[in-house]
Amino acid sequence: MKYALLLVLATPLALLAQAAQGDPFIGTWKLDTAKSKFDPGPPLTSQTVTIRSDGKVSVEGTASNGNVESWSYTYAPGTQAQITGMEDSSVLEKRSGNTLEHAWKFGAESFKGKGVLSSDGQTMTYTMDGIDNQGRHEHDILIYDRAAESDSTAAAGTWKLNVAKSEFSPGPAPASDTVTVGADHKITVNQVRANGETMNYSFTPSEGTAVPVMGIPDSTVLEKRIDSHTVEHIWKMGDMTLTGKGVISEDGKTMTYTMTGTTPNGTPIHNVEVLEKQ
Repeated sequence: MKYALLLVLATPLALLAQAAQGDPFIGTWKLDTAKSKFDPGPPLTSQTVTIRSDGKVSVEGTASNGNVESWSYTYAPGTQAQITGMEDSSVLEKRSGNTLEHAWKFGAESFKGKGVLSSDGQTMTYTMDGIDNQGRHEHDILIYDRAAESDSTAAAGTWKLNVAKSEFSPGPAPASDTVTVGADHKITVNQVRANGETMNYSFTPSEGTAVPVMGIPDSTVLEKRIDSHTVEHIWKMGDMTLTGKGVISEDGKTMTYTMTGTTPNGTPIHNVEVLEKQ
């Protein structure tokens, strides 16, 4: 049956694609509010910036009044990128070595920004200048610390399914499952099914876009990233749709993925897979 193939899909593959490759800015950055300066203010309560290898930049934070902010854009050299989550806003980004520069547009307002990495690559100092909507000169100096390795790069490598710790309903469970992340972020899965048959498939995840799963006909996956440790998926195989949620542990050694839905004949699917870093 078609739904049996979904057993091989129940792995947090997109979490594996966080591995930084060459660009020193790739990773997760957290604002140090105590070391930062906001003029005229008020200061932010918190902010986390995630810079992905596919160009996606996501910002999550809380303003001084308690309002939650969530916005993103996709970096492309020489391109004015639209900001998702902010109306009438865009940014032109330029990266060179350990420095990045921004030209921000927020409606009628324009700001210039410049970020510089420390020599050890663990701290980023970002300076923002412009005139706000009240005609005041804004000069902010933001200090960001690179998050722990488990937040950004630890997911790269090879992971194997711990069959004994995993649950498959209605099953059967695969005999083995190995997930490997390539240097180009291509995800490759090699599985031995319960009946001894082997299955190999691959894809390159792209947040917000349904991508084909090579090796499984008429199949796609759509990813939504919640944070650096959590991702949600919508899987489609033929006329069947399932949802999945993957979580990576704080120490970067375990990934747990839960998939739910129903088979074409109405049987509930509930799989919980546990994969371990090799």
